[in-house]
This record gives sequence, structure tokens and C-alpha cells, in this order.
Amino acid sequence: FHDSFPYLDPIHPALPNIGQEPSVTVFVPSLTPRGFYGGIATLLIVSGKLAEKLGYNYRIVQTSGFEKNTKVLEFLADNGIVIDKEKYETINVSNRGPDKFAYLPIHPEDVVVVSAWWDAFNANKLPLKNKFVYMIQDYEPIFYNNSDEQVFAEQTYHTDNFIPLCNTKLLYNFFAKDSYKYIRDNAICFEP
Repeated sequence: FHDSFPYLDPIHPALPNIGQEPSVTVFVPSLTPRGFYGGIATLLIVSGKLAEKLGYNYRIVQTSGFEKNTKVLEFLADNGIVIDKEKYETINVSNRGPDKFAYLPIHPEDVVVVSAWWDAFNANKLPLKNKFVYMIQDYEPIFYNNSDEQVFAEQTYHTDNFIPLCNTKLLYNFFAKDSYKYIRDNAICFEP
């Protein structure tokens, strides 16, 4: 299973570290400064604004690849979002596998934000006190015609453990008219 779907290897919950404060914890596949456009840029801006508004720490969990020097704080500052350097952390869980587990310390008040279906798949398995935010930026099953990945991606829309955040009214309308009752009835929609 790992050889075919390494990004579905579990992220295991861990008790919070001593003194750990609540954070907005954002799952991203990977962060390279040249990749701050489109969906990743929108995810960073929305989650950064949320952390700023709540006064929470801001954690980036890189799930598929790891870049240590990400320039996330500079990118956020360029977009009018100020996060103190002491309140920022990036965590690498991209190297998890059958012989190397990944643990994520979770504070009960953490707000988890994801946008990729495989990150939603993993966030759905965490014992979170609050629902996670699933920023739906496209209809991902369409990228994986007639495959296991299509089924996995589709499954992420049929739970009720998340707050659906639809990137555009057009996308929300697609989910609302199709058989996605939970998203239709609970989604928040915005235009980036």
C-alpha cells in the first residue's frame, strides 16, 4: 500500500508538547518559495489570516516533501498578514512510511486547515476536538479517472468531520447541485 500511496501513510497524533499553545496547523504537500501561487498561496493567505485573527501560533505541516527555508512569513507579510517569527513552526512528516512513523503534537484548541484530498484523508483520522477546515479548491477526483485515487479523493467529501470552505461560488454550486448534501448545507464560500 505504501509503495502505491505513500501520501496516505498515517500521521499519528501525539500529546501536546509542554507549554504548547494553540495553533492554526496547516497541512501542505510541500513548500518551495517558487510554489506560492494558486491554491498554495490561497491556502497560506486564508490560514495566515485565521491565525492572525485568533492570535494563535501558525504551524505548517509539510506532508509530501520538505523545504526548510520556506519564506512563508515573508510571503504572508507581503500580503498584509503579520505572524511573529516566534509563533511560526514548520514540521516535516513527508518522510513517514511503514518503518518510520510521523507524530504530530496536537493541542485541544488547534485549528487544522487542509486543501489537498490526501491531507483531508489524514486529518479526518486525527482525534481533533474541533472539525478541521477543508478548503476545497477544485473537484479533485476528476484528476484520477477510474482509479483508487479517484475513490479516495471522493470519499473525503462524504464525511462530516470538516468545515467545507469552497474557493469560488462556481465550485460551491457544483457541489450543491450534485449529491454532496453535507457540503451544500454547511459550506462557506469565498472568491479569492
